[in-house]
Amino acid sequence: MHLQRVTRVLGVVVVSIWAVRPALAQETGAFTVHLGAASSVSPKGDGVRPSVTGDLSFVAGPFSLGPELGVYFTGADSLSPNTRPESAVTLGGVVRYRFRRGAWSPHGVIGMGAYWWDSVHPAAPTGTYFSGSLGAGVSREVGRRGSRVQAEARLHQLIARTGRQGTRRFVAIGVGFSLGW
Repeated sequence: MHLQRVTRVLGVVVVSIWAVRPALAQETGAFTVHLGAASSVSPKGDGVRPSVTGDLSFVAGPFSLGPELGVYFTGADSLSPNTRPESAVTLGGVVRYRFRRGAWSPHGVIGMGAYWWDSVHPAAPTGTYFSGSLGAGVSREVGRRGSRVQAEARLHQLIARTGRQGTRRFVAIGVGFSLGW
């Protein structure tokens, strides 16, 4: 099982590197990293999980668009404290729309992708989940060339497509930095 997880994560990294090549060639772009926490809405009782997400986007006016890679870490499931840890890896795409430029700029965000979840929760088992997310945030420009600090909250809805059927819904809150060029 551990070898499968390592192979899966390496595959996601390779696909991500291949997918971001076009964004690197853009005249304007941004690399964004968020550190945060995710808390389950459904099934209840999963507790708060640390997370890290990153995306590489090209920027066109108020829009930014690109691939996104994320990892969610956990301890043992809080509903079953004597079980093994859970984790998830996600690969998808994200679109942000900045509503106005200024010192503080609000933005909306929409994401879609796939999650590979190693789970101990019977209501949302191990397997591949397809996902959609919707959220909002605020950013502040720092320095030149579009670099920003960001705070963002997103609601994620996941629907299982392999393994047993199940769903997950969680809220992710992150703070990060966007390095623009």
